Amino acid sequence: MNTILKVDSNSKGHIIKVLIKYYLPAIILVVLSLSPALGQDTITVNQYTSILSVENKDTTDIFDSVIVNDPSLFSPGSIAMFYQVKGLEIYPPGHPNEGTVNRGVGNPNTGIYTLIRVYDVDIPGKAVIFSTYLPKMKAPKPGEVNQLITVPVFDQFDTNKTITCEPWDSATGTGGVVAIIARSKITLNYDINVSGKG
Repeated sequence: MNTILKVDSNSKGHIIKVLIKYYLPAIILVVLSLSPALGQDTITVNQYTSILSVENKDTTDIFDSVIVNDPSLFSPGSIAMFYQVKGLEIYPPGHPNEGTVNRGVGNPNTGIYTLIRVYDVDIPGKAVIFSTYLPKMKAPKPGEVNQLITVPVFDQFDTNKTITCEPWDSATGTGGVVAIIARSKITLNYDINVSGKG
């Protein structure tokens, strides 16, 4: 036996209001969750290469160049970021100074970074030569890890994508950094997200 439910015009209006109030937000949420990223695609704006050694190509004793794994990432006039990532010694568990930096043995260069202009690139020699000197630092020691990062330069930077970076790779000693330069304005319509990549 079939039952026919008759709904008058007033009831129809009430049912529509209930649907809008209670179900429309859920429908919108499902649509959003099924939609492809809605402009939140990610972009990586930097490239990274490990530094094999720090050099001085002129006659001074101040470092002005580096030997890198991939010099082809750089060109004369471009901006690079020199970053000494690790090499500092931390007192181990059980030591009276556990968790603090061992300044007597550890390397004080760790954490040094600078933005610097590239003067020339010697591809066969894997050398990137800078237009000025690197920050004052001691000669690198075994166990130190340095990387050289490309830094894009824009007049204005405007993106509808989430900016991220390559994850830190302990095998190559690269990644984990975002660096951008804009001469006038940077507009970020989404986030810079490097969670878990440093």
